[in-house]
Amino acid sequence: MFGWSQVWPHQLRRAFDLIVFDWDGTAVADRDTRSPGLAEALEKLLSRDAICCVITGTKLQNIDAQILDSLSPAAKERLFLFTNRGSEVYSFGGDGKIGILSRRVATEEENRALDDTARAVKEYLARFGLEAEIVSDRLNRRKIDVIPVARWRDPRKSEFGELLHDVQARLGEAGVPEGLNGVVQETWRQAERSGLSDPRITSDIKHIEVGLTDKSDSIRWIREHIIGQRGIPVHQSVFIGDEFGTVGGFMGSDALMRSPELKDAVYASVGVEPEGAPEKVLHIGGGPKRFLDFLIFQGQLRTPREHRRTRLAGELLRLSADPAWLLKQEGFDPSREREVETLFSLGNGVLGARGSAELTLPAAQSDLFIAGVYSKKSAMIPYSELEFSASEGRDDPYSEMVPFPSPFRVGIRVDGDDISFESTRVRNHERVLDFRKGLLFQTFTFEDRNGRRTRLQSVRCISVADPHLMLHEIEVVCENHSGRVELELAPEILDPELRYPHLTPLPIEKPSMFSQMRVYDTGSPSHVCVATRAFSDAGPILNAFVSTELKAGEPLRVRRFISVFCKRPPDELVLQARRHLFGKSWRRFDRDLDVHESRWETFWSRCDLRFKEDPSLTQAQRFNSYHLRISADHNPETSVTAKALTGRAYEGHIFWDTEIFLLPFFNRVQPDIARNLLTYRYNTLGGARRRARGMGCAGACFAWESTVTGDDVTPRSITIAGTGQAVPIFTGEQQIHVTGDVAFGLWQYWELTRDRDFMIRFGAEILFETARFWSTRARQGSDGRLHILKVVGPDEYHSGVNDNAFTNWMARFNLEKAAETAEWMQAEHPLQWGELIERLRIERDEPAGWRSAARSLFIQMPGKDGVIEQFEGFFRLKDVHLQQEERNKAPVSRLFKWQEINGMKVIKQADVLMIPFLFPSAFSREIVRANYEYYERVTDHGSSLSPSVHSAIAALVGDREASFKYWEQSLFLDLRNTMHNTGLGIHIACIGGAWQALTLHALGGRVVHGEVSLNDIHPRRAA
Repeated sequence: MFGWSQVWPHQLRRAFDLIVFDWDGTAVADRDTRSPGLAEALEKLLSRDAICCVITGTKLQNIDAQILDSLSPAAKERLFLFTNRGSEVYSFGGDGKIGILSRRVATEEENRALDDTARAVKEYLARFGLEAEIVSDRLNRRKIDVIPVARWRDPRKSEFGELLHDVQARLGEAGVPEGLNGVVQETWRQAERSGLSDPRITSDIKHIEVGLTDKSDSIRWIREHIIGQRGIPVHQSVFIGDEFGTVGGFMGSDALMRSPELKDAVYASVGVEPEGAPEKVLHIGGGPKRFLDFLIFQGQLRTPREHRRTRLAGELLRLSADPAWLLKQEGFDPSREREVETLFSLGNGVLGARGSAELTLPAAQSDLFIAGVYSKKSAMIPYSELEFSASEGRDDPYSEMVPFPSPFRVGIRVDGDDISFESTRVRNHERVLDFRKGLLFQTFTFEDRNGRRTRLQSVRCISVADPHLMLHEIEVVCENHSGRVELELAPEILDPELRYPHLTPLPIEKPSMFSQMRVYDTGSPSHVCVATRAFSDAGPILNAFVSTELKAGEPLRVRRFISVFCKRPPDELVLQARRHLFGKSWRRFDRDLDVHESRWETFWSRCDLRFKEDPSLTQAQRFNSYHLRISADHNPETSVTAKALTGRAYEGHIFWDTEIFLLPFFNRVQPDIARNLLTYRYNTLGGARRRARGMGCAGACFAWESTVTGDDVTPRSITIAGTGQAVPIFTGEQQIHVTGDVAFGLWQYWELTRDRDFMIRFGAEILFETARFWSTRARQGSDGRLHILKVVGPDEYHSGVNDNAFTNWMARFNLEKAAETAEWMQAEHPLQWGELIERLRIERDEPAGWRSAARSLFIQMPGKDGVIEQFEGFFRLKDVHLQQEERNKAPVSRLFKWQEINGMKVIKQADVLMIPFLFPSAFSREIVRANYEYYERVTDHGSSLSPSVHSAIAALVGDREASFKYWEQSLFLDLRNTMHNTGLGIHIACIGGAWQALTLHALGGRVVHGEVSLNDIHPRRAA
């Protein structure tokens, strides 16, 4: 037993990761008392990796004098101080020095309003003949002392009952209406008159206090920056105070520690609580002594650091047991490194890092990508294929995604000799990606010319629980020798101007807690900070080098927390990184991994597909679903790029891929992400409107290739390496079906979710503005019909065509759904409808015009043979017989002959077939079969998008053999490097298309997650 405490309530009988407590009356009896026992208990608790937060209305100096000088620097790292009634937040670096994380400072106007309020309340009391004193030396607040007498100069909390009696008697005898409550109400009135927009008014009985902050601000900071960013489960948090209940009818000050978002936390009071503790607050009583007992108890529940096992490679490798959860590479082939880097990429939708080796390899593309960070085009970076370069002359400051050097790189020296791919031999190598847990493991064994073998093992992840966090653990072992091992955590980059042409490191001093930090100017308004905090099992590492003597078989282990922030001024980025990495520790690494893995577990519970007859299909599908998850997150300012965050190709541009090939997955598995992907389109309406105006049209036309502003960044031409031949690119001006594609994706989300808030706030405006575009882009022909001229369809080999079947179909769909939405809003949400049409200046009869335009729009219909002409004149083009070896290749050779190809009956990918792909019930099976048989033979599948569409259409017409063949092609396209360009980045839209072809077409929507029988999709394969 400890102290005088009895058995704790069951809610308190576990080790809490976060302990938040009030100071005066809870931790200490008063501000003059020092408590050696409290310091000792906190030292033990903090050294065992609990996080403690002190919340107080007093200033920092009072806490400093009572306890801070008794704590070690290592313990202080996990201590946060919230002082001056919610106005300040402090924490400590590895050297024990205190630093401020946040401070609210009143403006001149706010200070004037606080003074005016306090004076007005003092004058109010004077009218009753009562003297009051104003206490002004407090940050962001004023206190009005309503009983400034010697007896009550500094009352203890244990005396509050007597104090309340004397205050009420004093006010009552003077005739103050409603006593103390009346003074509080008067303070509210005076605060409003003084112009305080959000005053915080409380009373500790002796004082009425008016301020700008209170304990709720401290709790909000804890919720966002400690619980949220560190992934601490709310139920693992305990909040302790001594005034949760009311006193004399006034809310206790600790009641502000409670919030609806933290309802699963545990709350306990050690106070007297004379009027009882509120519901769901444990009243354990006993004051500061009882609180001290609780801290001692918590310290006993936690394991000392020296008794813990590390979990890295040799001991606790946490690979999933089922091999279908794993992608493995055994043996090292430098010629395949870029391809392998793509496959083994990590990410969370905000950050993405290629799965490269830790040691520098000249042929590698060891990049980090940050969603939404773009700059001007650099001639150093190819456009899509390595043979293609785009002009540098585009003026858009956001035309190219910025690659950054991978923060997972390290350097190793043994007795002064570099371990490298050039100077040593790779004896053994294994790289393993665990889809289930989002972890990448690597093992390299190097042998130098003297026969010394050194093993490097690592595990890394990009957290899906914390969008700014990456974790990296490294183990170095001298297998057959002893010596001095040096580990460099930030090795120099080879040819940085060539590899990372956008980046200029800024000369900003590194805070002492970081082992490494870089702040980059990207050549655009976006600055980026990449900071690392590192630990060995001996303690914090405060620079970028670790040097130690190792015996044979003895490991050197390092754990790194890597923080990435962007789009703020440099000083703010550094402060964000400091806040983010405060409190990290050796043991915290395990906690952050656990939270990351639990998020992956939730994801897989929604979408895992298992093929009981063929584990290789299960593995491939899991690989694909894994890459879908790491391609997107919850930021509505960004969307999924053509290669997600795994490669540089297509300059990080955003295409129609998202709405047509990716949204079906997110709509059903993670609709919250789907909403944000669509909100990105709303946020880029400005660029879409500019594009429409540039075409002489009204409304909004979405960019064929988009980044953060929505302006079109498609290159006007590309140059083919080796020949110098310039090839014009027409898609930026003519591939306008993307506008209808966005409307289609939006409508699919609406039909599945009925998210009224999204439709009213974002969706309706997108539909209305895009309908306006189509109604002005179409031209009336001599036949009285509306026609859409000079476009490029999904095929892309044919430019300047008229009435592309798919484009016109999507335009009609867009117009119809805009009119339908207008009718819905008028009937269901007339107020919002009125506001929207006023803001957009929509005429009352305009929606009827959209419906009329939809009826008048020319639609290519099936001919006598059932085939729909892809565009006007397609049937008259020159016939071409495609050889098998011409299929499934990136279309480099086609681009050489773009003018000739424009006159040939050969297409790059599904075009007409996109209509039954998106609208399976639009035509009879016979019509769909006729079009499939006609267009399949003239398609060279030069796009990775094509096989999945053909799989879906083959399933619609009952050709299971062809459906499975094309589905398997799309399923394994990257794993088998079918198009020989996986090294440029993952084919994310192909992955989404494969999922769609299987679940929505071959399986008819019957299975989104669970077990799949091959008998349902390919009976002969099942047999």
